[in-house]
Amino acid sequence: MPASKEVPQRRNISSSAYTDLLHNAWDRGAAGAARKDQVQSLAMVPAGVRLGGGRGWIGNLVRGALLPKGGGPRGAGPETLYLSQRPSPATVAILDFCPCHPAATAMGLELYLDLLSQPCRAVYIFAKKNGIPFKLCTTEILKGQLQTKEFFQINILRKIPVLKDGDFILTESSAILIYLSSKYQTADHWYPSDLQARARVHEYLGWHADCIRGTFGVPLWTQVIGPLTGAHVPEEKVERNKTAMDRALQQLEDKFLEDKAFLIGQQMSLADLMAFEELMQPVAVGYDLFEGRPKLAAWRDRVEAFLGSDLFQETHGPILNILEQVVNKKFPKPSPEVYPIILLRISRIP
Repeated sequence: MPASKEVPQRRNISSSAYTDLLHNAWDRGAAGAARKDQVQSLAMVPAGVRLGGGRGWIGNLVRGALLPKGGGPRGAGPETLYLSQRPSPATVAILDFCPCHPAATAMGLELYLDLLSQPCRAVYIFAKKNGIPFKLCTTEILKGQLQTKEFFQINILRKIPVLKDGDFILTESSAILIYLSSKYQTADHWYPSDLQARARVHEYLGWHADCIRGTFGVPLWTQVIGPLTGAHVPEEKVERNKTAMDRALQQLEDKFLEDKAFLIGQQMSLADLMAFEELMQPVAVGYDLFEGRPKLAAWRDRVEAFLGSDLFQETHGPILNILEQVVNKKFPKPSPEVYPIILLRISRIP
C-alpha cells in the first residue's frame, strides 16, 4: 500500500449501508491460517471505509493477504486501520478477532439475549441469518441478570430480548424482528412488502401471542426449572397444558399452514421463525410434538433446512442439551433472587 496516499471518502463502518456479515468464509479461503474459533465476524465494504481502532487485534484481508496494524496511509495512528485503495474489484474483507473491540461495538446495535428463551433465539437467528452486525449482550435469566440495576436501566420491564440501537431501545421480539427487517432491508419473504401478505404475518403474530406464547414454554418450567427450585406442579396442570398444546398445534396446521410450504406462503417468514422457536422448547424436554402430524413435521424439516445445520446447532445447543445437563447435575441452579419470579410464573400456569 503506498504510504503517501490518503484514503478517499472515509466513512464510519457503522453507518455504511454496505455492511454485511459473511458466513462460511472458510469455504472461500479468506481467513488464511487463522483459527476458525477466533473469528467474530466478517464484513464486506467498499474501499475508503475507516475503521476506528482501540484495543484488540484487527487485520485487513486484501486479496487474501493479511495486513498488520499500522499499514494504513501516512498520518494514520497505530490503532487506526484503513482499507486498501486497490482492493479486489468491489470489496475488501475485514476480519475482527475480538467481539468487544471498538470496531465491533461502534456499529451501535446491541442485542440482549438468553438463548434458553424462545423469542431471544428467534431474534438471534434472524440477525445471524441476515448478516446483521450486532454486539451480543448475553443476559442470563436464571442467574438473575434481569434483576440487576444495570439491566433495569435498559428495560424497566426486566424482560428480554432487548434491542439497543444507539440511544434507541426496543423491547418485544415481534417489534424487534420487524425493526431489524425494515432497517436492514432484509429479503422480502421475511416481512413482505405486499400488503395482504404482511397482514398475514401480523395475523399470525397476534394469534401467536394468545395461543402459542406462554403455552409451549410450560414443559420447561414444569420439568426443569420448577424442580430445581423445589416447586411442585400439580399433574392436572401438566395435563391441561398438554391439551392446550395439542389444540394449538391443530389450529396452527389447519388455519395457518394448510397446504403451504410455510405459514404465510411458499417462503420462510417472521411467522415461521417465531412459531418454530416456541415449538422447539417442549421438544427439548422430550415432547414429540410432531408425532402423528406429517404436515407439521415436514414444515419443521423445511425450516431447519432453511436455517442451515450450523446456525441451528449454534442457536439450539443450550436448550437441546438441557435434560442431559440436568441429569449430570451440570445445569446451574437458579440464583436465589429469581426464586420468587420462578414461583410466581409456575403459579400462573393454568
